[in-house]
Amino acid sequence: MATAGKLYGKDLVFKIDTAGTTSGSTEVDISKWVMSVDGLPGERDIADVTCGGSPSAHQWLLGLPNSEITLECLFDQTVGSAWDVLCSTDYGYKLDTHTRSFTFQPAGGTTGYPSFTGECRVKSVTLPAKPLEPLTFSASLVLDSTFTVTHA
Repeated sequence: MATAGKLYGKDLVFKIDTAGTTSGSTEVDISKWVMSVDGLPGERDIADVTCGGSPSAHQWLLGLPNSEITLECLFDQTVGSAWDVLCSTDYGYKLDTHTRSFTFQPAGGTTGYPSFTGECRVKSVTLPAKPLEPLTFSASLVLDSTFTVTHA
């Protein structure tokens, strides 16, 4: 069986702004702490606006992209880690008033592979603890208006 075009997620790239910074600042690469990314590219709100008068097909009103992004990450408090970037003790995501720019490349930054960029807000962070297991946390991000799908 041919393997052309089949890749592992081990090369994923996820970059995001730090808490409390203005939108559009330099993104921090948190890829080495991210175990999985779910929810992208997400869906798009579409309303059925079909009216009477012998319609021959449904009519649709296109809305905004809508996505809830879930990150599963390893817990580490060092500077620049996923925990530090998403839950900085200086600001914390609950006090964050700005959107955060992000870039997600599921197959890495290699030319020709998909790249998702946009603005999001941190909705929640969960840090469960289980005896004898490494600490991991999950972060829920919600898309905030701008979203682009391109190639790296």
